[in-house]
Amino acid sequence: MQAIVTNPSALFEELYEQYQTDLFVFITQFEIKTNYKSCLDIANKIYKREVMVHFTIYDKSGKIIAGSYATSFFPSDSNHANKIMGDCFPELAGYIAGCLP
Repeated sequence: MQAIVTNPSALFEELYEQYQTDLFVFITQFEIKTNYKSCLDIANKIYKREVMVHFTIYDKSGKIIAGSYATSFFPSDSNHANKIMGDCFPELAGYIAGCLP
């Protein structure tokens, strides 16, 4: 799931000039899926759902610093987007931030 940049020198030079940052995070895939393998109570349909974000981190010279995925889980009875984002996204962002030098 690595981000492929076809003209890295031009892209990163332009991004660096525009934002004055030397690290760039590309989100290459975002998934929300039901994890039936970790079913907590099949009779009551209680199971975990998973949020997964694949990412690649480049520096301003176009060198890949890191690339991986971050996951977080939320319960099957949670259907409010703002609650899911509030519960899961800080954990996902924290993992990605931990991959920064």
